[in-house]
Amino acid sequence: MAEKDFKVKHGLFVTDSASINNLTVRGNANVTGSITVTGGFVGGYAGFDSDFGQKTTDNLSEGSNLYYTTQRIKDDFQHLDSNADVEFNSVNINGTTVYGDSYGSIAVNVSQFKGDSTQTVFNIVSSDSSRDAVLALGIKNQSNHAVGLTSANDLVVGISGTSTSFKIKNNVGDTPFNLTGGTDLFVLDDAGKLNISNASEAVAKTNAAVTITGGLGVDKNIRGQDIIAAGNVTATGTLFGTLSATSLSARSTTDLSEGDNLYYTDARVDSYVNASILTSDVSEGTNLYYTTARADSDAKNAVSVNDGGGDGSLAYNSSTGVITYTGPSATEVRAHISGGTGVTFSSGEISIGQTVANTDSVEFAGMTITGNLTVGGSYILNEQNDLRVTNALIKVADSNSSDAVDIGVVGRYSSDGGSTIRRAGFFRDATNGEWYTFTNLIQNSLDSSPAANTINIADSSFQLGDWNFGTLKGTYVGFDSDFAAFSSNYVVYESDFTAVNAGRYALDTTDGIINVTLPGSPSTGDYVRLIDVANFTTNSVIVNRNGSTIEGFTDNFELDLGQSIIEFIYINNNWQLYSSIGQRGPQGLKGDSADAGTFSTQSQSIAFAVALG
Repeated sequence: MAEKDFKVKHGLFVTDSASINNLTVRGNANVTGSITVTGGFVGGYAGFDSDFGQKTTDNLSEGSNLYYTTQRIKDDFQHLDSNADVEFNSVNINGTTVYGDSYGSIAVNVSQFKGDSTQTVFNIVSSDSSRDAVLALGIKNQSNHAVGLTSANDLVVGISGTSTSFKIKNNVGDTPFNLTGGTDLFVLDDAGKLNISNASEAVAKTNAAVTITGGLGVDKNIRGQDIIAAGNVTATGTLFGTLSATSLSARSTTDLSEGDNLYYTDARVDSYVNASILTSDVSEGTNLYYTTARADSDAKNAVSVNDGGGDGSLAYNSSTGVITYTGPSATEVRAHISGGTGVTFSSGEISIGQTVANTDSVEFAGMTITGNLTVGGSYILNEQNDLRVTNALIKVADSNSSDAVDIGVVGRYSSDGGSTIRRAGFFRDATNGEWYTFTNLIQNSLDSSPAANTINIADSSFQLGDWNFGTLKGTYVGFDSDFAAFSSNYVVYESDFTAVNAGRYALDTTDGIINVTLPGSPSTGDYVRLIDVANFTTNSVIVNRNGSTIEGFTDNFELDLGQSIIEFIYINNNWQLYSSIGQRGPQGLKGDSADAGTFSTQSQSIAFAVALG
């Protein structure tokens, strides 16, 4: 919309962007696009508050009121004069408020504990009732000790590590604060042992090195030169030392617990007398004394044994009390055993018609198995006549649940009397799903234990077998390509390509040199035929040997003899050249003056004669 002046008495509705010199609206203006104002904006903007709320100071240019930045605060402090006084009633450091007053007192978190003209107070109060208040002293990279009040109102002196002692000394602390001298008054070592150096004699309760208003309870021994107790001394362990006569005069056996030396009682005397009178002191009456001989005799005579017959015997000796069992004899056992069908028994030995050890070969005239026959090892069938199977289909690899093994039939033969075992057969290759007929394969792992389950088609001895059919039905996938290779239907090539065995190629070098790569890993009898349909003399054909030699040389071959048909035949591990047809045309050069085929490196050359076309 072009820039114009507008005056609108009623509403204005704009759907696109507008650029207007002067716009006066008495009613409402609704804009779905944008309005660019190059001058001042007079009037009320209904959406100003909500739009302004979406902005920050990042959207506002800085005026005379400067933004707060940490760097500006640091710069202001750094530029203070060294003699300048900076006074703060309170300072907030990372959320913690520090208060000061005129008497030099300092309070952390709260300011109610202030000093006066007689005090300077350093006060630390936790900022929350659940927090501890701690004053920590530390030596960098060594240790940290602390004094603090926990939220449970416990005053704790914390000492870090396990090798620190707590000491109270005198004659230390003057400026400078040297803490290495002085005298130890109170030492609590790292094992918790307390040592007080005061040596005052305990001549009274309140005059001693250690005074305790209450009792003293200990779990271990109390040792000292003299122990004077104005009150009671209670010991759960052993109290060593000598009690004075004065202390014992007021006591009796009633006050003393009984030990190994028992007190006298009438009951104890009666019990002792009764225990001292033995049956040996009393004559035997009708109640006979117990004796081992009497007990043994009665027990032996109360036992009897009845042998009910059968193999073996059972007897009892009443004089010794011994029961004797004799097991069945060999004769008795053998009397229960006899031979059966195909099994004989004689003189304790069971025999069948042949040995059946693990290393023996067992032979039967016939065997009928109505259930399943499971063979854990190899199943080798040596049959002189034939193998007959009732089932209509023979299934192999029946438990195979993947496609990782080859499936087929393999037979063995040898052409040198058994020195070298060769294999022949047909199988489906698991790697590509194709069926192969093979012969001449030397792969002894097929007879190992466990036997290999794939045919090594990469072995140099592997050869494809020949099929002799009366009639072959089905589709042969390679028929068209193979038929074209043996027909006169040549394909014309005008650019680089890789030849295949038995390939016949018509080459047109009109537009430039053509590179032909011979087949890799050729076999004896493989051949490639190249036919000139333009003029090799104008633009050559470079034959790449592809790892094999050409006429015994390890160089690529340059063919520049025009109007020729050249064959490369692989014989004796070497590509050899043959000319089928010489140059044609009324002025074709004779053999002795024709162009020569040369190697592309010019290090070797081959001159050959061709017949006239």
